[in-house]
Amino acid sequence: MRLARSSHLWLLTACLILGFTLAKADNENALPELGDQTAALSPQSEFRMGRAYERSFRGSVPTLSDPLVQDYIEHLIYRLAFNTPITDLDLSILLIDSTDINAFAVPGGFVGLNAGVFLYAETEGELASVLAHELGHLKQRHYARMMAASKHDMWWYLAAMAAAIALSARGNGDAGMGAIATTQAAMAQNQLHYSRQYEQEADRIGLQTLVNAHIDPNAMPRFFQRLLEATAGGINIPAYLQDHPLTASRIADTASRAAQYPVHFPDDSTEFQVMRLRTQAFYNRDPKATLKKILPALGQLPTHIACSECNPASANPLGPTAHPEQELNATNPLTLTRVYAICLYQKLDQPASAEPLARQLLQQDPHRIAWVYLLGETLLQEKKNKEAVQLLDHELALSTDNLALELLDADALIADHQYQKAITQLQFLQEHRPDDPDVWNRLADAWSGSGDAVDLFRAKAELYYLQGDDTHALQQMHFGLQAAGNNYPERARFENRLNAMIQGHQDLKNQ
Repeated sequence: MRLARSSHLWLLTACLILGFTLAKADNENALPELGDQTAALSPQSEFRMGRAYERSFRGSVPTLSDPLVQDYIEHLIYRLAFNTPITDLDLSILLIDSTDINAFAVPGGFVGLNAGVFLYAETEGELASVLAHELGHLKQRHYARMMAASKHDMWWYLAAMAAAIALSARGNGDAGMGAIATTQAAMAQNQLHYSRQYEQEADRIGLQTLVNAHIDPNAMPRFFQRLLEATAGGINIPAYLQDHPLTASRIADTASRAAQYPVHFPDDSTEFQVMRLRTQAFYNRDPKATLKKILPALGQLPTHIACSECNPASANPLGPTAHPEQELNATNPLTLTRVYAICLYQKLDQPASAEPLARQLLQQDPHRIAWVYLLGETLLQEKKNKEAVQLLDHELALSTDNLALELLDADALIADHQYQKAITQLQFLQEHRPDDPDVWNRLADAWSGSGDAVDLFRAKAELYYLQGDDTHALQQMHFGLQAAGNNYPERARFENRLNAMIQGHQDLKNQ
């Protein structure tokens, strides 16, 4: 992964300067009253403009569609959000296909997270500390307050940030670095003292949020410390960033605050480690070589667990293995090695090798969502569609309302040509997730398979719209109106949605 490369660190370093620079306030234990600072932008306008920005952002940045990881992130961030004073919990979380390390939150509850955070964070607590900090921004409405002070400069700034992230995500790290440096330099002239204050507020809220969510608050300063160490030793960052580094005193301040909480909470989970391994496998450039290293540790499972003490050749590169007599469990490093092997086999399009490993996991814990999902997607890759449907339908009867399983089940139903059943399931999901491109994408596939041209136009329009491509979205809506013919209830539905899209298009133009 070469995470020490500057192209993998500049974005988070820049985010830390904007998002993590601390300064002493007159009263360190009190958060400021918002007062009239947000009067220039109502919460309703903030939400509408923020979601318009989200559409534009989706259209400019490559995203990572992994329902299992997406479901995990959403559960984690809502777990944190329910432990903050945030009153409006209508959040939208986007996973960005980039190994750079970055996270941000903007008005309207839009939270972006680079996949690179999974590669760099070592525990769930470290990932949660990043998200908790961003929720602190939303709680204090920092972007609205900055807009109140700088008029329309904030939206220009957000657009420039999106461009910088897009450049970096597509591999143009130097251009992205220059873009973000220029962006931040322009904003810093008038906003630096505000950003320091805001980030102090967000840090305090973030630490308290971790404690409220029963996550170790010490994960935050630990993550900061590792970032500081990673950026030391000659990494080339812009002069502006060098003037405002992530300092040891900043980390000490955060650590001191974390130590004030007399709590002993865990900071990791098996689910996080599974998501981290899936992300590592996705970005692994030589899966064959990696498999060659880890397979000896799995060679004699399940009747015998390879042990590095008993057989040095079977050493597990992901960590120490269990003793042969130790019972397997989900937190065992060898179990995670099996997960990694499954993901690598899938990447190599060798599902037949992944299937027995996935079945071993499921035998170990028959109703663990991650294990069901791994076996289900392996069966689909093998084109065992009916078997996948049977597996997923059975588990959904027990684990209702699970996003990952519902989307994978829809994939299996479509692959098995059970289009109407897939449509019924996806329409129910769409009612609860109207702005989810993954749902609309599958609905388009299902309606295409069923031959429903009218709803196919609708699904394509929604997909284009969510990606900020309003021209093609409106075009698809007009096609749908024509295809509806004399079906006046259908035409009315299209016209109502068309008007809403036109209003959204206007919101996007007005930024």
